[in-house]
Amino acid sequence: MAVPAIKLKHVGFTYQAGTPFADQAIADFSLTIENGSFTAIVGHTGCGKSTLMQLVDGLLRPTAGEVTVNGQTVTSSSNRRQLAQLRTTTGFVFQLPENQLFAETVLEDVMFGPLNLGQGQEEAQKNASQALATVGISRKLEQSSPFDLSGGQMRRVAIAGVLAMNPAILILDEPTAGLDSLGAKQMMELTSRLHQQGKTILLVTHHMEQVAALADQVVVMNEGRLAFQGSPRELFENQQLLDANSLRWPAAVAFNQLLSEGGVDLPGPVPLTLDELADQLAGQLKGRDHNG
Repeated sequence: MAVPAIKLKHVGFTYQAGTPFADQAIADFSLTIENGSFTAIVGHTGCGKSTLMQLVDGLLRPTAGEVTVNGQTVTSSSNRRQLAQLRTTTGFVFQLPENQLFAETVLEDVMFGPLNLGQGQEEAQKNASQALATVGISRKLEQSSPFDLSGGQMRRVAIAGVLAMNPAILILDEPTAGLDSLGAKQMMELTSRLHQQGKTILLVTHHMEQVAALADQVVVMNEGRLAFQGSPRELFENQQLLDANSLRWPAAVAFNQLLSEGGVDLPGPVPLTLDELADQLAGQLKGRDHNG
């Protein structure tokens, strides 16, 4: 049986545990994520999404339960070396990662991670250049200052810095935050390509359109607990679940509902994306023309 990418078993995490300021962020959380999957993590602000991702990446030690990533398990008694082992196969792209750029050139910035892993100068440069090419940054920009780039380019350079370390699992925390519509579209296209190349993707997002278009499964969090795990279709067809977790329909589902209320029922399953909606509308119109 294949080892899952991530397995959480009754995981709990409390900030400032054992003090009067203790704040439980994650409670009795169990979850399995398979290799090569694309999982969206959703829930209202403060529900524990970012904390959960830091547990998966080994940035935090669980106060209860077990976190297993690619067969490596950490518990409340694990040491720093064991936590660091989790990070050997995971790459975490934080919100606004461009704020972490620091080097004089784009290439030097992306080489920082590989060099820290012990790679030689030549190998680190090769991996950095490949990562930059993957995210769409041309070779002519490698010697530019990262601070001379556009916001979208800076975001891609920051992601390249993670990819240069060749993680099997990629965690993206609100990767389109602060980008314009074009930049957000390009970022999601990049994320989709990385998934197609075999990366296991965990996407923390508030955008239900991204969930509907990209994810093969969605995890809903509420007050630090697992409220739902299943397909995007299962989520968006469950109005009670959406209401209970303060989630909304993607635009296509909302528009389909308006059509239904107006007496227009489209054939097939509820469209989750605008492309699916357009296809169903085209089919409906074509059928009317044929019958007319």
